Amino acid sequence: MHQIEDAPMLAHGPAFRLCRVGSIHRLDTTMQHNHMTRTLGQVLLLLILLSALPATAQEARWRELKQLTSKLMGAQRFAEAAKTAELALVVAEQTWGTDSTRVADDLNNTAMIYFYLNQPDRSEALYARAIAIYDKALGPVHRKSQNPRKSLGRIYHARGKLAEAQTCYSEALAIAEANFGPDHPNTEDALYSLAQVVHDLGQPRAAEPLFRRVLAMRIKRHGPDHIEVASVLKYLTKVYLSLGIYNGLESMVQRILTIEEAAYGPADPRLENTLIDMGTVYFMTAQPALAATTYQRALALQEMAAGPDYFPKEEYAMKFAAVSLTGDATGDVLVMWEQPIGKDHVARIGLLNQVAKALVDQEKFAEAEPFLGRVLAIAERAYGPDHPKTASALQQLAAVLYAQDKLEAANPLYERIVRLCEKARLQEPEKLDAYLSILAQIYFMEQRYPEAEALYRQLCDHRRHTLGEEHPDLAMTLNNLAEVCRIQKQGDRAEAYYLEGLALYDRIEDAKGNSTGVLALLQNLVGLYQERGEPRRAHPYQQRIEELTSRSAPSATIIRP
Repeated sequence: MHQIEDAPMLAHGPAFRLCRVGSIHRLDTTMQHNHMTRTLGQVLLLLILLSALPATAQEARWRELKQLTSKLMGAQRFAEAAKTAELALVVAEQTWGTDSTRVADDLNNTAMIYFYLNQPDRSEALYARAIAIYDKALGPVHRKSQNPRKSLGRIYHARGKLAEAQTCYSEALAIAEANFGPDHPNTEDALYSLAQVVHDLGQPRAAEPLFRRVLAMRIKRHGPDHIEVASVLKYLTKVYLSLGIYNGLESMVQRILTIEEAAYGPADPRLENTLIDMGTVYFMTAQPALAATTYQRALALQEMAAGPDYFPKEEYAMKFAAVSLTGDATGDVLVMWEQPIGKDHVARIGLLNQVAKALVDQEKFAEAEPFLGRVLAIAERAYGPDHPKTASALQQLAAVLYAQDKLEAANPLYERIVRLCEKARLQEPEKLDAYLSILAQIYFMEQRYPEAEALYRQLCDHRRHTLGEEHPDLAMTLNNLAEVCRIQKQGDRAEAYYLEGLALYDRIEDAKGNSTGVLALLQNLVGLYQERGEPRRAHPYQQRIEELTSRSAPSATIIRP
């Protein structure tokens, strides 16, 4: 999730630096605490008398409250600071009116305190009110309203309200450009935040020029080999991977790696994500041997960082919370908590799978087998023997064993998946989708086509019921069902399923654009017509494939930053 950066500092009171809530350390002594408590009581009494005081006296009381809030914040006593800040806000409204920019300043500062208290609802409301006052009093592009917009955008971003975050960041960028110019650090910060949320909205093509502009600003400020430059290049790597632009991407990732190795050292765990990106680039550019080597280096760094005494705290904390509520098996959970599981942590599943995939792509099945064996062991320990993720691990390992003709080792794994599927059908219908899909793939691979057809039919019915008639997963299943029918020389039925799936894709938004699903289906349908000696019927679908391919084809080479 997007990490919220430090909120802006208080507009009034002495300067001090705030720590994040997660790293707060109590610094106050008992004497300080008693003094603060007495002072807070005095403030409450003073507030009762405010309405009888002249404006100058009210302003003096407001300043006292602001100073007290600063002291409480300096002592990192945020809950008490929030109370005094709220009191100061009331005094400000009584003294200058609810539409005063001084009130907006207080709203902004109080919102920041609630941010540190992890109360985003209250923080959102205060920031929004501050922005409305600034806009009304000073205009929509005044510099005072930039920080609350950025802060509100970060809260929205962290909470998954991406469209709202995009609006806030766009407005903050316009304010920064109008007040500070196109190359100011304030402009860069707002631009970078906007680029990230646009990327997170699934719009990489729109995010790319925003990131490139940030990149140019950072190169100008820090030089081409600074770690701040590498952080933007990492985002651009993700953009180009999602756009399918690979020509030139290898040199970009190598540049990131060179910068990070110089900054952190070649064995630093912070290189892991860059190595994974490089492995992906190698894999997508048909260099599986280099991909496997790079993924294994990333895996070694991950294991080195975890150490032999690493505990899966998040995983077992959830289990511990569950038994704390029920009171069952507490002793067993505590034993699990105390047992180190070394390298076999659940977070490692993804990288182990990537190494195995790169090896399988080279048909190095024997080398891939131990990695997939570790995946299965981790999944069984982390999720249990009956979980869909465990079934997926069983299927992958079984496929590698099957490819080596190790049928005696593969068959028991397939039988486990069959039993899981039957159990889900009877007891856990919400998991049936995953098991049916895995088992159908197994039957297809084993060329047990009638059984695969029956399962794909059942999967279609299940997905119609659970996902509805307009879901891409249903279209994909129809394509698979059609493929099984085509292989069994059931051309008319295959054609009907292909056309049904294609019509479904066409009803889904953006399916006529860059969709691997619709392209695969069109290619299969063209193949069916060619097998049947019907080139005229294949022609319009072949034309559509060519149009989709040319329309979605990105620029051939990355523009070097």
